[in-house]
Amino acid sequence: MSRPAGGAVRSAGWVACLVLAAGCSSSGPAPEQRTAAPRTVEIAEACPGLLNEAAAQAVERTLQSSALVRDEGQAVGAEGIGAALEAAYKAGPAAGETAVTPCVMTGQVGGGDRRAELRLGADSGGPGVRVRADARQAAVSFDCVSTRVGSTTDLPLRITSTFTDHWQKTAPTEGPPDTYLTVAHSAALAMAQHLSCDNTGNLPPRPTALPPPSAP
Repeated sequence: MSRPAGGAVRSAGWVACLVLAAGCSSSGPAPEQRTAAPRTVEIAEACPGLLNEAAAQAVERTLQSSALVRDEGQAVGAEGIGAALEAAYKAGPAAGETAVTPCVMTGQVGGGDRRAELRLGADSGGPGVRVRADARQAAVSFDCVSTRVGSTTDLPLRITSTFTDHWQKTAPTEGPPDTYLTVAHSAALAMAQHLSCDNTGNLPPRPTALPPPSAP
């Protein structure tokens, strides 16, 4: 039996290569590479709808961190908290027992111990705008009269916005820390606007115009 000529062998090899190449190209486009989500989030993007520029800077000073860990805690914002507060009002006397998830912010450095919490809840105190503060936290309370919520002048939705510094390595300060009050006021004002409270809950536009604080 005669052996095929060298040229025939080379031609067959080229044909095989072309078939393989065609097979690879006919399998469709290569899957798109997914970019991993950033591990951190800018402080201004945390607690969506609750932090103004001054409050974001106050959080940065509190946690001594320019960014936060990207997790579910920092993603809690005005929409979710507002809905929970509306449900709390409809719960009547049990309003204070209604769970309202806080926004928890964790600094990108410090092994997770640089943590602060922004909580808004239904309150039975009052009336009027009131401020409480100590070395670890500050709170702003106000009355919300809103057709959206269904609250009235005789029976308003009482809301308290509290910012707490859970980073125990922070040295306690004497008197009410303005930094904490800036965050609590920002969230209170944002929620009053979100719920369409009459006269924005009688809250001043700036924390410096709030009434003097009392001890919690």
